[in-house]
Amino acid sequence: MKTFRKQYRIKKRKSIFRFLKNRFFWLGFLILASAGGIFYLFCFYPKIQIREIKVYGPEGKLSASYGVNNQGISFEDIQRLVGEKIIHKILFFYSRSIFLVNSGEIKDTLFKEYPQIENLNLKRNFPNALFLEIIERTPVGIWCMGETQKCFSFDKEGIIFAANPETSFNGSVNSPQEILKITDFMEKESPNLGEGIIDKNLLSSIENIKTNLKEINVVPVEFVLPDEEGRLNVKTVSDFEIYFNSKDDLNWQTTELSQVLEKEIPQKNWGNLEYIDLRFSKIYYKYR
Repeated sequence: MKTFRKQYRIKKRKSIFRFLKNRFFWLGFLILASAGGIFYLFCFYPKIQIREIKVYGPEGKLSASYGVNNQGISFEDIQRLVGEKIIHKILFFYSRSIFLVNSGEIKDTLFKEYPQIENLNLKRNFPNALFLEIIERTPVGIWCMGETQKCFSFDKEGIIFAANPETSFNGSVNSPQEILKITDFMEKESPNLGEGIIDKNLLSSIENIKTNLKEINVVPVEFVLPDEEGRLNVKTVSDFEIYFNSKDDLNWQTTELSQVLEKEIPQKNWGNLEYIDLRFSKIYYKYR
């Protein structure tokens, strides 16, 4: 009786290095290595790490302060704040790569932190420097709350940007009469720095009134917005007041004022004058 043995095929062991012959492995490895290299170059390559932050103004420097409260801004403060914003933590490492600079975030932070800034330009200077040009707001006057007499500097857009006591600007004007001071009894709540507190059209009208008054030798020292819609009072250095209607033609009102002063109220009598009212079709004035 014949017996048959079952034959077994001996399988060859596959090499653990067989994947080295797989072209897809090498393609994946190449892609991964390239991505890692690019990631390193963009994030951690030493030569593109920011080493210098240059801050300057239109004339190469920033003004020291506004008023006596010394609320100006310094290069050092800007550099410190920007320096904090350019540091990025990636995994367990920190990067100051020039490619990772978020210009929008830096600008938003500076505008919020420093209402004195009107505009700024941020430029990358490759390979490892930032240039930041700061344009500060130029003060054109002082705006005060009538109820509390809290005062602020404001710019040509009517935006307040620095708390400012009732005093002249630091070196910007020669006499108190040159300051455009506006006292507002309409505003009841203390505003935030960076907010607009007066309509640009009204501000332009006030500046025109000031110019027109000086042409007829009337020197205004304060513009008052009473708690009454459309009324604008002007206090003069001669100690009398002028009442305007800001909703009517202010040029016509100043023309009428000029004629009244020329024909009816000689300058020698201004010291005894209490007010001139231009709000109606007929001009009224009163002596003390």
